[in-house]
Amino acid sequence: MNSQEKSEQQVIDSLQIIIKSERSLIDDINQLLLTNLPIIFNQVETIEYLSKQISDEQITTELKLIEIVS
Repeated sequence: MNSQEKSEQQVIDSLQIIIKSERSLIDDINQLLLTNLPIIFNQVETIEYLSKQISDEQITTELKLIEIVS
């Protein structure tokens, strides 16, 4: 193997190491997402519920104000 071929092989080897590292990182990120997804969905549901409660309270308050003014 000449010098050019050795350099090319080193580049290929380095790229393969980078690709393996990226795959590992992607796997780790996917695992984290899968682990935390139920928590995220639960928080979204809680926020939606609380938002509706607040909205209902605002409507009730506004209706009471209208009754008082009327």
